[in-house]
Amino acid sequence: HVCKHDAPNRQLKRCFTPKEVKQLIADNEQVLKQRFPSAFKDMTLLEQSLQLLQDRVDARGMDRPLTVIEYDDYHQDKEMVYAVAKDDINRRITLCFRGTDNELAMK
Repeated sequence: HVCKHDAPNRQLKRCFTPKEVKQLIADNEQVLKQRFPSAFKDMTLLEQSLQLLQDRVDARGMDRPLTVIEYDDYHQDKEMVYAVAKDDINRRITLCFRGTDNELAMK
């Protein structure tokens, strides 16, 4: 679990290259395929997309273009999980939300 409240003095690696993201996925491929079989069944498109991003990074001389700005899953069993990420390659900000199925969830 990671959040700013949980680790005020802990330095977390928060900036990534597409190559590093690809390695993170490769290192966890079996778990991803097991937990999310439909999303990670065929990883060809994902690998091609990450390679395209890496090619753009290399061509533009970028250092670490993918940044997790904010992330909180501290109370993931009781509250929503969220993340804010910045993609300097495509000049995008991405907001990610995941709800939690508990007694507070809408039915």
